[in-house]
Amino acid sequence: HRVSGLERGFGVVRVDAAGGRATRHASVMEAPWRDGVRDGYFAFLGEAAGVYQGADWRGRLMALDDRSFVEHIRQRGWDPGTYEWMVPELETFFGIPDQVSAAAVLRQYGGGPPVIRSFPGGNSFLTRAMLAGLRTVPRTSATVVAVEQSVSPRRDYPPLRVVWFEGGRLRAARTRAVVMAGGAFMTKHVVRELPAAKLEALQQVVHAPVAWVNVLLRDARAHDTDGLPPLAIMGGTRASLMLAYDKLRAPTGEPPDPGRPVVLGLSLAFNAPGQPARAQAAVGRQALLDLPFGTFEGWVKSDLQLALGSAGLDVERDIVGISVCRWGHGYAYPEIGLLSGGALERARAPEG
Repeated sequence: HRVSGLERGFGVVRVDAAGGRATRHASVMEAPWRDGVRDGYFAFLGEAAGVYQGADWRGRLMALDDRSFVEHIRQRGWDPGTYEWMVPELETFFGIPDQVSAAAVLRQYGGGPPVIRSFPGGNSFLTRAMLAGLRTVPRTSATVVAVEQSVSPRRDYPPLRVVWFEGGRLRAARTRAVVMAGGAFMTKHVVRELPAAKLEALQQVVHAPVAWVNVLLRDARAHDTDGLPPLAIMGGTRASLMLAYDKLRAPTGEPPDPGRPVVLGLSLAFNAPGQPARAQAAVGRQALLDLPFGTFEGWVKSDLQLALGSAGLDVERDIVGISVCRWGHGYAYPEIGLLSGGALERARAPEG
């Protein structure tokens, strides 16, 4: 189902670091910023709007893949505060803001309003659809640790050997073909004897960690009166993005019931600014996996009370449940040179 409401763009929630108070704005156009930052941000949006114009657009875009977005701002002469303002947006889209390629950022913003589709039941629809096509019951308690070619003295034996861990011990079976339907960040470790060019390409791709938190509210009163569009960039908070799922639905013409439960989504990036992208991903991934649930709960309550407290939200009263999805390899990260160097094409090419 194609979702609606994105034509309104991003809302903005900004927390005043000195006063500790948050303001909400229905559009970035209404956000409070000093003139130099405003000028730099709109100069960037103007450049992004022309990214796909002209027959030579790809060459012009890839020419910017040799620098970070931070360096691009410096070369353009825009106010340095432009980058600081955009950090929450860059964390939302890429996970690691300070090493991302300028070409990747312009490509992201130059595509116009994004087409976002939702599946019944969320992204797990993809897994359910894949499993529905299988002829056998999947081994959900088995973890594959190796796929390798195995020579046998018997010519009628299948050439591939699959090794998996199940029930406390390793097991193995032979087969003629294997479909690797997981992330490439695991395929490079599981599939043995990958061609050198393929393995090198897979190893060039850095995966940035991110946490996605869903928060169930007992009613929609604060949600309906906060004045924000479905997507709001958050600054000065631990989360960088707030998504109001219910606002993505096409209007029915009937006034919504303020007593209905609603779910808010929050995106939290994990990085270590100043380090190389791969080091940031490793540090962030370890932090993401080590954090206790209580830390996430504290962040969520603090952020939402700041963001929606003036709309009537009381986090102790209104939050019914919190779920945390820890995506250690959430983003294929476009650091400098990745888009133009050919590694992505080699990584995506099928083998076998």
